[in-house]
Amino acid sequence: MQWATGNGYTSVLAQGKRCDKKSLVTIRTECQSCLVTFGIKCPDGYTKITNGTVGIRDCRKDSVEQPVKSALLTTYLGPAVQQCAAVCMEYATVEYTVMGPVSATLGTLAATVMSVKEFLLDSNAAQYFVKLHIIAGQMSTEQMNNTDTFYTLTGKSGEIFSEDKDNQLKLKLYEGKKKVKIIQGNILASNGLLHILDRAMDKVVPTFESNTELEVATLISTPHIRSMANQIIRFNTTNEGQILVNGMALEEMEVAAKNGRIYTLRGVLIPPSIIPILPHRCDETKREMRLGTCVSCSMVYWSKCPADSEPTTLFVHKCIYPGRIRSLKNGCARYCNATVKCADGLDGNGTCVCQDGFRGSRCQFCSDPSKYGPRCDKTCPCIFGTCDNRIDSDGACLPGTCRNGSVGRFCHKQTSVCGPYVQFCHIHATCEYSDGTASCVCKPGYEGDGSFCVEMDPCSGSTPGGCSRYNECECKKGFRGNGIDCEPITSCLEQTEKCHPLATCQLTSYGIWSCVCQEGYEGDGLLCYGNAAVNASLQHLLSTTSNLTVLVPSRQAIEDMDQEEKAFWLTKSNIPILIKYHTLLGTYGVADLQALSPSDMLATSLQGNFLHLVKADGNITIGGASVIDGDNAATNGVIHIINKQYNLATAIEAADAYTVFAPNNDAIESYIREKKVTTLEEDILRYHVVLEEKLLKNDLHNGMHRETMLGFSYLLGFFLRDDQLYVNEAPINYTNVATDKGVIHGLGKVLEIQKNRCDINDTTIVRTRECCAGYFGPQCQPCPGKPENVCFGNGICLDGANGTGACECGRGFSGTACETCAEGKYGVHCDQECTCVHGRCSQGPLGDGACDCDVGWRGVKCDSEITKDNCNGTCHTSANCLLNPDGTALCKCAAGFQGNGTVCTAINTCEISNGGCSAKAICKRTTPGSRVCVCKAGYTGDGIVCIEINPCLENHGGCHRHAECTQTGPNQAVCNCLPKYTGDGKVCTLINVCLTNNGGCSEFAICNHTGQDERTCTCKPNYIGDGFTCRGNIHQELPKNPKTSQFYFQLLEHSVRDLIGPGPFTVLAPLSAAFDEESQIKDWDKGGLMPQILRYHVIACHQLLLENLKLTPNATSLQGESLVISVSQDMVLINNKARIISSDIICTNGIIHVIDKLLSPQNLLITPRDASGTILQNLTTVAMNHGYGKFSNLIQDSGLLSVITNPIHTPVTLFWPSDQALQALPREQQDFLFNQDNQDKLKEYLKFHVIRDAKVLAVDLPRSATWKTLQGSELSVKCGAGSDIGDLFLNSQTCRIVQRELLFDLGVAYGIDCLLIDPTLGGRCDTFTTFDVSGQKRKCLYDLPFKRNLEGCRQLCTLVIQLPKCCKGYFWPDCQACPGGPDTPCNNRGVCLDQYSPSRQCKCNSGFNGTACELCWPGRFGPDCQPCGCSDHGQCDDGITGSGECLCETGWTGRFCDAQTALPPVCMPPCSAHATCKTNNTCECNLNYEGDGITCTVVDFCKQNNGGCAKVAKCSQKGTKVSCSCQKGYQGDGHSCTAIDPCADGLNGRCHEHATCKMTGPGKHKCECKSHYVGDGLDCEPEQLPLDRCLQDNGQCHANADCADLHFQDTTVGVFHLRSPLGQYKLTFDKAREACAQEAATMATYNQLSYAQKAKYHLCSAGWLDSGRVAYPTSYASQNCGSGVVGIVDYGPRNNKSEMWDVFCYRMKDVNCTCKVGYVGDGFSCSGNLLQVLMSFPSLTNFLKEVLAYSNSSARGRAFLKHLTDLSIRSTLFVPQNSGLGENETRFVDGRAILQWDIFASNGIIHVISKPLKAPSGTSGHTGLGTGVFFAIILVIGAIALAAYSYFRLNRRTIGFQHFESEEDIDVAALGKQQPENISNPMYESTTSATPEPSYDPFTDIKPEAFLSLSSFSERKE
Repeated sequence: MQWATGNGYTSVLAQGKRCDKKSLVTIRTECQSCLVTFGIKCPDGYTKITNGTVGIRDCRKDSVEQPVKSALLTTYLGPAVQQCAAVCMEYATVEYTVMGPVSATLGTLAATVMSVKEFLLDSNAAQYFVKLHIIAGQMSTEQMNNTDTFYTLTGKSGEIFSEDKDNQLKLKLYEGKKKVKIIQGNILASNGLLHILDRAMDKVVPTFESNTELEVATLISTPHIRSMANQIIRFNTTNEGQILVNGMALEEMEVAAKNGRIYTLRGVLIPPSIIPILPHRCDETKREMRLGTCVSCSMVYWSKCPADSEPTTLFVHKCIYPGRIRSLKNGCARYCNATVKCADGLDGNGTCVCQDGFRGSRCQFCSDPSKYGPRCDKTCPCIFGTCDNRIDSDGACLPGTCRNGSVGRFCHKQTSVCGPYVQFCHIHATCEYSDGTASCVCKPGYEGDGSFCVEMDPCSGSTPGGCSRYNECECKKGFRGNGIDCEPITSCLEQTEKCHPLATCQLTSYGIWSCVCQEGYEGDGLLCYGNAAVNASLQHLLSTTSNLTVLVPSRQAIEDMDQEEKAFWLTKSNIPILIKYHTLLGTYGVADLQALSPSDMLATSLQGNFLHLVKADGNITIGGASVIDGDNAATNGVIHIINKQYNLATAIEAADAYTVFAPNNDAIESYIREKKVTTLEEDILRYHVVLEEKLLKNDLHNGMHRETMLGFSYLLGFFLRDDQLYVNEAPINYTNVATDKGVIHGLGKVLEIQKNRCDINDTTIVRTRECCAGYFGPQCQPCPGKPENVCFGNGICLDGANGTGACECGRGFSGTACETCAEGKYGVHCDQECTCVHGRCSQGPLGDGACDCDVGWRGVKCDSEITKDNCNGTCHTSANCLLNPDGTALCKCAAGFQGNGTVCTAINTCEISNGGCSAKAICKRTTPGSRVCVCKAGYTGDGIVCIEINPCLENHGGCHRHAECTQTGPNQAVCNCLPKYTGDGKVCTLINVCLTNNGGCSEFAICNHTGQDERTCTCKPNYIGDGFTCRGNIHQELPKNPKTSQFYFQLLEHSVRDLIGPGPFTVLAPLSAAFDEESQIKDWDKGGLMPQILRYHVIACHQLLLENLKLTPNATSLQGESLVISVSQDMVLINNKARIISSDIICTNGIIHVIDKLLSPQNLLITPRDASGTILQNLTTVAMNHGYGKFSNLIQDSGLLSVITNPIHTPVTLFWPSDQALQALPREQQDFLFNQDNQDKLKEYLKFHVIRDAKVLAVDLPRSATWKTLQGSELSVKCGAGSDIGDLFLNSQTCRIVQRELLFDLGVAYGIDCLLIDPTLGGRCDTFTTFDVSGQKRKCLYDLPFKRNLEGCRQLCTLVIQLPKCCKGYFWPDCQACPGGPDTPCNNRGVCLDQYSPSRQCKCNSGFNGTACELCWPGRFGPDCQPCGCSDHGQCDDGITGSGECLCETGWTGRFCDAQTALPPVCMPPCSAHATCKTNNTCECNLNYEGDGITCTVVDFCKQNNGGCAKVAKCSQKGTKVSCSCQKGYQGDGHSCTAIDPCADGLNGRCHEHATCKMTGPGKHKCECKSHYVGDGLDCEPEQLPLDRCLQDNGQCHANADCADLHFQDTTVGVFHLRSPLGQYKLTFDKAREACAQEAATMATYNQLSYAQKAKYHLCSAGWLDSGRVAYPTSYASQNCGSGVVGIVDYGPRNNKSEMWDVFCYRMKDVNCTCKVGYVGDGFSCSGNLLQVLMSFPSLTNFLKEVLAYSNSSARGRAFLKHLTDLSIRSTLFVPQNSGLGENETRFVDGRAILQWDIFASNGIIHVISKPLKAPSGTSGHTGLGTGVFFAIILVIGAIALAAYSYFRLNRRTIGFQHFESEEDIDVAALGKQQPENISNPMYESTTSATPEPSYDPFTDIKPEAFLSLSSFSERKE
């Protein structure tokens, strides 16, 4: 036998055994015959294995420390030159099938192809020729017989012929011509097989020439390589020797190029799918409206908004939703305001985010440790070991993990041998002997041959349905049910996987629903990708274009894509665009990118699109994505793998609060060195951050835990140890480094991630708190035992969040951690029984069961008693004498003792290692050699294992249920309230989030705390929004935004207060900068045109969102001119000039859109004014100037101008038909109106165009439901809609306002395009009257001697009241036309009662009868109903249409049938009974009959003009008598029928008292709540007024008065009715007074109620009056109310004031005005102190100047000035007027005429006199009475301010007072302590006779008698 080792091979005889080893080291073994099966022995350290050839055994080393190369086997084909006597063997070998040795082949070639010398000259040809004879892989002759093809190393293939007659195998290359025979095959070699051929195969020319060395062997010996695209390419071979590359066959190999080699493939290598990043789809963030879900309109706030949108509270959308019984119902969905953000890339961080079921840094492991395979859906066959759960494994057990006595790759074999044939049974089998033969038999429940056993499948039997009732059946994928009955799942959404965005859920041919890729895409439905057709459009770009850079993102990118984005970008049409966006024009390597400028824009192949390059800290990003694997070369460019990195700092700063635990530099450097990493991983960084809490040091409590950025399974614990605060195990070095939103704490150690929680996040809402396996308790503490081997693998730990941590030990095991055996058990598995009878057993896992006998016993089991002492007493008393096998005696210490037998001492087991007890236990010695272990205080266990007692496991450690209990030591714990709770841990209460920053709600919202972390935000009244953003009205919101603040200030400056109103409005607010850019601003301002400019930016009556504006081509502004709205490139333009740059700012009264330019209307109205702002043009001037001259002339000609301009009606609002509108009237209508006979009608028409006592701006016109006109009828103004947005229409859209706010001195006018005609015009002829009203300011007049007709208010004021009155021919209450018509009321045969009469409206003249006096009395005829005069023997043809002729009875004659005939006429044949026989034998039918006289029938009058009945009456006839009855809904005698007015029943038609009853038809009516009331008309409640009326002009109160908005009341001349909330008639007299007072009103007097009744106040409900009377008013007669009485139904004074009634209250204003402190008046007029009143009168300036000069000249003057301002002293001051005397002075004081009196001040009263008073000569020592004017001072209580003070106050600014102190600076304290004396008049004090000015305060030198002399004039206020 020869051995050759020099070349690293071991050679043996071809027929010998193989003993290969696992390294390149040569060994020598004995080779034996192949016939010997088990005889060969390998050296130590080597084992036998079989290598696939029968009889061949290898010897391989058991453990291999060095890695070895994988085997590559080849087959060589060729004729042999010599016999190979030995085979070289090595473990790491390459196997070939070689056809003959090379030398033999070359020898053959010399004869057949070329000379050897010539052949060897061309080494490349020689190499190629040799490869034609080599097949990759071992291909034996047996295999050749089973196939017909082989492949050589060149890639060329050949045919195999095995069916020839000679039964020899023959081979032929496909391009060759000759066949070659295999003359000897299957010759073994160390690296393959050798087949000897009879000749060389034909020489075949290679496809490509090559000049490089042979490297196929290297190629096929390498399992895989990495390509330039960073992709793995794997190599393997088929049985035929074909080489596969990633499953693709190689055709030509090692074709040499200048710079490498080429291998040709049959196909294209396709790398794994990649999803590209997304280009921008938008360029800015915008807001858009989306619809929420459709719900019932009553529950619209339950409408859920789509993701990323917020609900609005202002708008709802009508929709349809299915009801409970699948019926469709009308519903509502609210609009939602969505933020649409532009995506400029993806924010991935380059790490693998594993799908469900996978884990690992590359997702290479299955999450389930018992699963393996590419989809982790295969169950590991590993039985008693740890499964290799990688996706590319075969499920075998990991090496070294077999347990329970198992071995094998799957830990499936037993270690013990069964029988003499060394058979190893399966782990689920037993070795059984039968008939002397041992065999392996599978255990019950398993099946197999014993060597291999599998669990029986109960479902594989023949039971019907495949399952029995004892088995568990489970429906297959795609089906559901109980396993017995299964049905297909009808929706892919119900399956665990979700369809790819390019797939749809379809019913397949298999009857199940499955995900199917759309047409044009391929895949399994869970993943769809474009096919070749999709990518064809890119083929030219990617294959032919040079110098490209392709950016390819990682697969993580697709995970971060929004579903909506996927649906958009992954469509067939968009994918090419997407890829072009990722392809840069030009080749940019990473180095090239680094060299570029940080702000470079890189052009993409998508025309016009660029990607932005950014460099920061040495890192580059392209379009926001970073390069994670760059410089992957391609032939025409370079490929970079990119991904978006997660910006951790941005995420932290985005939180509302945060706490960061930052390790110091030393800690980080130490961590990096220890872990051998380059930097801290992102997860480590996240583990150091707590979001949403700013935890200062004082907030970090011992035992507290907080969730980190890694999630709620990764907690940080805080512990206090020796006064040092720790986070987990890291000490906190420094604390409380504050930032704006967070705090940073320094650590001395890097925190390592601790995960002992395995919480489950079932949904995005529900979190299930769970511990990982092997951990238990609320804090997830480790179970007893070792972390990786809980309960020492001998038991099961009761783990989990609710677990106790106790170990339930397996059979035979015991102990706290199952660390020992049960008593009497020993062995590794504690399954051996101790047999000691009288001794101690060596028990436990390490015991061997040996017995140590007690004294007096011996034997293996200590069951033999020692009866004889063979040691002759030499043994110790605690020893036994034993006999050796040779018969000698031996002393051995008994159990529990130690020594040599002659001397034994008791063993103290506690001396060594604490007796094996735990370090936390006390070892206590018991009997010799025995001990017990007792855990120390605070610990529990068996003593060998002691664990800390956790008090948190029992009753939660006494902590509150909303606290966490944290064990801090043995039997020690602390309680800390959970986040969102506060307290000491024993008691925790929920933190009200609303107490901090209003819970995140808007400052204008109400935060309502509803639960943990829950609250609702509701905008306060008068605000609108979602609670997080709340906005007030437009006037409030404009100044908050700098963009619109200038627009607000312009509105303020020019007193445009329209936007304070309720709206709704659409405001186009110009940018603040637009005002600076507009050059005409100054001119507009100077001309007073700015209000029109500002109103031109407002559209009233509508709230138009941006989407609405896009659909609205035109809208009319509040100024009146049109706005043109257009859309260009999705941009909204106004007047093709201004662009909307910000939209949909929703406010309570409308919407704001911001525009970039100022708009200017075309037609600005210039209104001339004087310097004070007074308008200088009158009504007629304005009318003539603007095209309304004809209407103005009509007003003048009709005499209406003087009425309109009467002060009792001004200011007025007029609606002017234009001249064109009047000209367009039909001619007949013009003739009627302008006819002199119809002047009264025309006047009523004209009055219908006038609203009195109101100057109504355009913004206010639509606010009121109706406006009362001067004519009395109501006029309504409504807003346009549809194509008329912004327009204003009058009276049901019939007339349009075409010109707005034409201002004149007495009011405002509006141009309209038609003449207003009210349907009831002519029925109302209201009049105006005056009533004397006490104590209230109203439009009233009073006279003075020197001036007349002053508007003011004194004790009695004249109140102008509009009295509703019906015109002639109409009657109250609804001014219905009188019977007979308004032109001929009662047919002019009677008088129409102007009040409704339930019995008869017409009072007919004598002789007339009927509802409309249309009938005559019986016996009267003709139009005048004159008497007929017929006798009793004649019948009169009476009635209005009767002739008066008398029809005589038979035998009577004469005109009046008063003469009897001599002989009665006889008629033959006889006449009818209803006929009269006349002379000449003539029969004449009687009246009301018709016929020939012989036969007479009754005339059917009902067929003739309805029998004289009214058209709406029913005619019935009985005999000759006709009866007329009015139809339902009408009343009358049938001949005249009038519609029944249900509203005239005296009870308001049963409508509510605050409702208007309107007749809608005969006998029909409807109830409508009045303005400011809401309800159905039968029940009306006051509405919540949207605006405080005090906000506008202080509610008409004086500027120095406080205004309070009162509850709205339905008043008539100030009178209104109040009822108790308890119901009708529930108020006593006192309670009634209180009820009125609560409404800031008084009880009405009888006169006030009478005034209201005259103003047609009608209410059928009695109430208290001020005098204690009870009454109620009626304005028309009704039996139901007042028994027909019209007036005041008076119950008289009530003696018993405890009676229960309602009450009538009186209040003239809807606001309460109260003068401020220091002022007096009724609130509508307020006066200050005397000095302030003086300052307000221009006619008293001379006197005021002297007062001021006097105050500057002396101390007395200053005292006098203080006296005028002292509110504690009341005085009367006589002041001379500047101009002296007036005319007709009638009152005098000291000879001076009083021109004006009773001018009240807060501290006195002023009378204006014609001349200064002369002071009496001074006779006393009191200089104050020496000279000047004498001023008497008296107390005036309850002073009433004089009207017109407001006017004078406006002029105060024109008077300069720079020489004295303001009223706030005057020191009145000292003056208030003094008593006054006579004060001289400074104006007329003689300077020459004046006494010297004293040096003391003159007010301190006052004598008692002087005070007494003034007491009648002056009185100090107490």
